[in-house]
Amino acid sequence: MHGNKTVKHTGLGLLIAGVLASACWGAPPGWELKYGTGQAQVGYYNDKVNPKIEEASPLGPMAFRLDDGDLWLADSIGGRLLWLGAGGALKAAMKVPGVGTDTLLEDIALVENQAGKVDAAWVADGADLFVRKLSVPAGKEIARVGGRGQKPGLFTQIHQLEVGPTGRLYVGDFGRSVIAVFDSAGKLLREIPWERSGFAVDAQERLSTIVYIEGAGYVWQRYSADGRLEKAVHLGLPALQNPRLWWHEQDGGIAVSFIPAGGFRGVVTMYSFGPEGALLKKLTVRPPQAMNRYLSRGEDGVVWCAAADLDKAPKGAFRIMSLSAEGDK
Repeated sequence: MHGNKTVKHTGLGLLIAGVLASACWGAPPGWELKYGTGQAQVGYYNDKVNPKIEEASPLGPMAFRLDDGDLWLADSIGGRLLWLGAGGALKAAMKVPGVGTDTLLEDIALVENQAGKVDAAWVADGADLFVRKLSVPAGKEIARVGGRGQKPGLFTQIHQLEVGPTGRLYVGDFGRSVIAVFDSAGKLLREIPWERSGFAVDAQERLSTIVYIEGAGYVWQRYSADGRLEKAVHLGLPALQNPRLWWHEQDGGIAVSFIPAGGFRGVVTMYSFGPEGALLKKLTVRPPQAMNRYLSRGEDGVVWCAAADLDKAPKGAFRIMSLSAEGDK
């Protein structure tokens, strides 16, 4: 927790999450963590920590991922990366080296070795705007990219991280509206223009994102491994707002969340599109407050969502819950 220090949240999770305390619909929680500074607890920042809080919404964990049944969670206020097993047991609590007391970890991305096991993780700090690569489970810094600035390879508002199958790092910068692509050692390869609409990298190192074209609606664009635009698929749906592409589906399609026409009223809708843009199914999601990566999909295809009421912290708990689908459109 940050005491009386004012922390400015630089991410734009509020665009999607809104400022409403809410929970996700679905099965009983898969994980539940209390608020605090203990090893298996998560930090928070609200008016109980600082009565003069200037944030539009209280803050807590900003991102989580599932991998091989385990939970990886950014304790964003505490400056730590937590690794918990499927049964909830804490496997590692890694303090991110070099971050300040005003840290806000915006996103995380996992790096797997040839055996398919996580042996490193990239962690983005919204305060100093560096993305650090940590060894797992030791938590030692082994590489670093970024920093604050307007030049290529620097950032002003980190929102999203992804790692491709060859170990490349992709950094989505809301401030400069680019996706910066680095090799596994941290060398900048290229930057791609971005409409701050999410992105995903598939098993062939192809990058997908969403653009809006006036009069046509939304278009899925896919770039080859060497950065060439190789595919454009019309999705339409011009009345919907704030798209975010989350992942590639197993059939080669994509999953994209939208705010419904008319604006945010507590829910977003996840659309699953086929490889040629056909709308296959929808899923209703009630996002938590001010969180960047509030969804993750397990290897079995089940989608999980974070649920929290950070206004009440330290009362209550931060939860990860599975979602139930509404079925076909």
